Amino acid sequence: MNAIDQANRVMWKKSLFPALSKPTAVLPALACALLLTSSSTGWSQPLNFYTLAGYAGRGSANGISSSVQFKAPQAIAIDISNNVFVADTENHVIRKISCTGIITTLAGSLGTHGSRDGSGTNALFFRPAGIAVDASGNVLVADTGNNTVRKITATGDVTTFAGSAGNYGSTDNLGTNALFYRPTGIAIDNFNNIFVADTGNNTIRKITPSGNVNTMAGSAGVYGNLDNSGANALFSGPQGLTVDSSGNLYVVDTGNGTIRKITSSGVVTTFAGSAGNYGATNGIGANALFYAPQGITIDLFGCVYVADTGNHTIRKITSDGTVTTLAGLAGNYGSADSVNSSASFWNPQGITSDATGNLYIADTGNNTIRTITPGGSVTTFAGLPSIGSADGLSSDARFRFPQAVAVDAATNVYVADTANQTIRKISPSGLVCTLAGSIGHPGSVNNIGTNALFSGPQGITVDGVGNIYVADTLNHIIRRITPDGAATTFAGSAGVSGTANGTNTDAQFYAPQGLAVDGTGNVFVADTFNNLIRKITPGGAVTTLAGNFENFGSSDGTNSNARFYWPSGVAVDNAGNVFVADYMNHTIRELIPSGTNWIVNTVAGLAGFWGSIDGTNTSARFFQPRSLSVDASGALYVADSGNHAIRKITPSGTNWVVTTVAGLAGAAGSVDGTGINAEFSHPAGISLTSAGIVYVADSDNNTIRFDGSVPSTLINNLVVIPQFTSALIKWDTLIPTTSQIMYGPTPAYANLSSLNSTLRTNHSFLVTGLTTNTLYYFQAVCSSTTNQFFAVGSFSTLDNEIIVQSHDASYSGNWLTNSGAQDEYGYSYRYASTTTGADTAEAFFTPAISVPGYYDIYIWYSAASNRSTNAQFLASSPNGTLLTKVNQASNGGGWRLLAAGQYCASGTNNFVRIGNGTGETGRLVIADAVRWVYRPNQDSPANGTVPAWWSAFYFGTNGVNGSALAANGRTFFEDYLIGIAPNDPDTHLEFNISPMNPGFLVTFSPWEGGRTYQLASATNLSNPVWTVLPALPVTQNTYGEGLITYTNHSGSHTFYRLTVSPSP
Repeated sequence: MNAIDQANRVMWKKSLFPALSKPTAVLPALACALLLTSSSTGWSQPLNFYTLAGYAGRGSANGISSSVQFKAPQAIAIDISNNVFVADTENHVIRKISCTGIITTLAGSLGTHGSRDGSGTNALFFRPAGIAVDASGNVLVADTGNNTVRKITATGDVTTFAGSAGNYGSTDNLGTNALFYRPTGIAIDNFNNIFVADTGNNTIRKITPSGNVNTMAGSAGVYGNLDNSGANALFSGPQGLTVDSSGNLYVVDTGNGTIRKITSSGVVTTFAGSAGNYGATNGIGANALFYAPQGITIDLFGCVYVADTGNHTIRKITSDGTVTTLAGLAGNYGSADSVNSSASFWNPQGITSDATGNLYIADTGNNTIRTITPGGSVTTFAGLPSIGSADGLSSDARFRFPQAVAVDAATNVYVADTANQTIRKISPSGLVCTLAGSIGHPGSVNNIGTNALFSGPQGITVDGVGNIYVADTLNHIIRRITPDGAATTFAGSAGVSGTANGTNTDAQFYAPQGLAVDGTGNVFVADTFNNLIRKITPGGAVTTLAGNFENFGSSDGTNSNARFYWPSGVAVDNAGNVFVADYMNHTIRELIPSGTNWIVNTVAGLAGFWGSIDGTNTSARFFQPRSLSVDASGALYVADSGNHAIRKITPSGTNWVVTTVAGLAGAAGSVDGTGINAEFSHPAGISLTSAGIVYVADSDNNTIRFDGSVPSTLINNLVVIPQFTSALIKWDTLIPTTSQIMYGPTPAYANLSSLNSTLRTNHSFLVTGLTTNTLYYFQAVCSSTTNQFFAVGSFSTLDNEIIVQSHDASYSGNWLTNSGAQDEYGYSYRYASTTTGADTAEAFFTPAISVPGYYDIYIWYSAASNRSTNAQFLASSPNGTLLTKVNQASNGGGWRLLAAGQYCASGTNNFVRIGNGTGETGRLVIADAVRWVYRPNQDSPANGTVPAWWSAFYFGTNGVNGSALAANGRTFFEDYLIGIAPNDPDTHLEFNISPMNPGFLVTFSPWEGGRTYQLASATNLSNPVWTVLPALPVTQNTYGEGLITYTNHSGSHTFYRLTVSPSP
């Protein structure tokens, strides 16, 4: 975590504690990943986490507007065509938002950091934090983690323009011989000079168009606040800069909290703000105050705009130095779109402006891009914010730094939604509601539901009869919410901090955070700022078990001889032992009852030494463990907040063995996954069900996560059958249950099926309306009369198109390879010289057809004047071939339709053949790429009146068995349509039609009893009148296939239609 990130987190903590001054099974045929959860315990493998509710916001998805994700974007720029470029810092990439709103990755590999020049995603960056665009469309990047300046051309080629990756320093020189130290801001003037805020060196650097680097202002390695010229001026961590039309630079001097101006001759003055004085005051020049500003831009009218990061606002400075707040309200972080001070931001860091005066903001904490009109109207341009207070299903809900979580016997999850001042409830299906408290209104009022008020609640637990206990931290009290929703003060006096023991309101606490309840209703309290562990009996009597409020420390001992340092979490096991997350000592402690005394020992970690080492007892290391929970076997689960990880402590004889079961130390993120592949951001709260399922309040991600890796003994035969836009999910349960499916493109499950309320042991859901070629996550929710359990997993819908490129085709004869043509499909194509005779060179493009049906076939080739004007493309399918002649001298560089509505099925008869026998000499035939695009629910022209749920097949004869008949482009006996019966969506009906003398034989599979098979005839297909023929017997052959024999053929020009009804 860098200094600015740390400052931002401290700033949030201060806002949270304003009154406190003391110092978180693969399916064989489908490769579908499935994980089951239920009531089993003892699972010791790495945990597999999913998001139950909330939306982390951060991610890497490309797409349109709200469907995209960023990860701490820190800088933003715009070109003359209104394309927006974003330094997506923690994704290590540069993103582009086109003027039509499409977001793509311009350069860098998502989630992979490094320093590699190359094209597009082959290049690598390391936490890029500055970006600018020149008049030619080149993008210049301050590649902060690599200590370099990179250049991306308009075609996406990335080179290192200045600096040496992995080497830091302050050397002025040419190109890569120069050195930088954490360069952050970057700007370009009208002469293509590049200016860099060299943050780590406390200097401003200038790079000429030829790559020559010079220090323009500041003294490398010396920080301070001094107006002067060149090296005699001093800065303190400058982060952003912009240049006006006259060549004057405006610099955000972040560490000093000021805006500096540098003339083209290098004279530095303070334009606005007062060095060393932080605040949000508007005013002129030094009378105005800023708080850790980081981004800056200037409009065409000479007005300067500042991303005042620490204040969560956007400030405006006119040419005379008058500072006003354009949008946001100082100290009020959030994501609200609105006007002026009614809008809110969260640590905005990047800012730029377009030609019409609109501002674009990299709203870093919200992982979004915002826009502001000249009048101060704020909207979200791209991404979805994570912070909020909305109730709703799963990812539709929003939280605001949730700090604690508890689970009752019915698997309802309760959340201390700290910064929203509320208590939230999440049902097992993922539906979030506000149980108590009024959003954004702190207080201590006792009442029912949202009429009650809380102030920064940070601890929560639930007893066996459904009473919820809340550590109402900033009120210094413990509250109780009964099952009917009534909130009362259980112990402590609102607004009064202290250490007094006593009954109910006679007792006193000081910012209590952690809570746990035992089987007899005793509540244990981590009285954080008193450095005490307290106990409250069911009658409300408060006593102190261990610790000394006058002295913090780490000593083990008995009762008040023991010392703690900000204990923040407690848990109690079945034997009555109390465990403590000793936050500032970076340790886990245990209180063992001994008569009337409590003996305190250190279970794991070493006081005063933080880290992430797994190990035994004090050889293990933690970093600010925030909370903990204990399972039935006595194993502890710890939210190791500072390490962004979940740790497990397993008893082994007299020892305690610490392992990391989810998350990777130092890697903050929001990724669902198993073990170190999962990512958290300061996980604060943790709780276990009796079944051993772990729930986590992932505080900085504003989500509630759960572990889905506990094996199930109640769910069997879980099968997913994906199609293009649907999937059938089936499973069995050992006991009768109701069932429901939650699903979506993220593990937050944005969609909820209807409830199947019938108790049954076999379950089936058809999920429709999906997107092709997309990964989906699902959770099956099963409820019996006494319990609830889940199955979680994922599947991918099928891609509706199959592309075969030149390197995947097969060849005979003499084909050569060429690359570099601008209109080629991939990186190369094959070509052969034409001949006037038979083919001497052939190319075969063969698709892997997994779903039979109708496909449109397209070809791609590189056109040129020397190409064949008579290229022979033969499209083959199980029902025949179609030969098309193509002029490859023109209309290249795009997909061109070759054949429409070709029926394809799995097998060897699907291919496109290209030969060189074109009847020409001196030309080339091109083999580049072929695409098959599936046409779902395909209806032939003759099928307009047939019910959609029928599977209908058409075939015809002109009276001579085996001879061809042209009918709307179809050939003899070719079937027009293969369909899927809705009551049996995983079954495809396949027909083969063989001529007989007289008549024909229809063979089809699969055969099912109970269906109705009906044959009809017509004399044409352009305007058919179908005559239903007498019912025909359906028999089975030895292979289980159905057989229909028809011998009463008239010998005239006749077509037949076979329809099959769905199963009953």
